[in-house]
Amino acid sequence: MWIATHIDFTGCARVLYGLRTLRSHDMPPPALRAVFQSTALAKDKHAAPAWWGFTNPADRNRLEAFIRRAVRHGYCADTTPTLSSLCDKAVSDIIA
Repeated sequence: MWIATHIDFTGCARVLYGLRTLRSHDMPPPALRAVFQSTALAKDKHAAPAWWGFTNPADRNRLEAFIRRAVRHGYCADTTPTLSSLCDKAVSDIIA
């Protein structure tokens, strides 16, 4: 499916590397979460109503794994909704 080539999974690794670098320079956890929210989640949700329906389960699992990894490293709050629920909400907001 074309969505696998559209989603740049190396970009996820770059985001985590950048956050790890910021953490190594003593950026406090709340600031790291704000950076993650405004960069990574915003990038993942960008135009989600247009592309989310074209993803297959493997693509969705890889994207969800990125969010789980961010939670594990403390870049994202444990209470952050899954990417699936965020994208599904964005799609339903467009339809409603």
